[in-house]
Amino acid sequence: MPLFATEGRPEAGDAPGLRDIEARAGVFDADALLQERLMLAEELAPLDAVVGPGGTGEQQLKSLLASVAVQHRQEAAEAGRKITDSTVDELARSDPRYKRKLEEVGTMRAEWVVLRAKIDAITTRLQWAQALLRYAANEPRG
Repeated sequence: MPLFATEGRPEAGDAPGLRDIEARAGVFDADALLQERLMLAEELAPLDAVVGPGGTGEQQLKSLLASVAVQHRQEAAEAGRKITDSTVDELARSDPRYKRKLEEVGTMRAEWVVLRAKIDAITTRLQWAQALLRYAANEPRG
């Protein structure tokens, strides 16, 4: 069942002047925009879980960094070498696994920003249409 069904929506004969007001205000049929916004929101959801507010992306990076650091420290200990904390940190941050994850999260963040902007643009257009309809409905008729 579609979220924004057109069934039961008033037609021109049902509400006197509805389509006339829409035409005068230059307002489009909002159903297509609502459907597009819903599809974008569904595409955004998995990205939101990782890089959105409260997402797990930062925790994933920190966890991987700690895991890689522990591995480098163990390898050094097994080889009988002493290494400083700053060296362990440098080795962990330059590790290919950490770099790949960092790039992955960065790409997800970029996709998230673009999708958020698209959704915000649709929301703004819908709000603008509502304002135009309110204005057109209240304008004096001659």
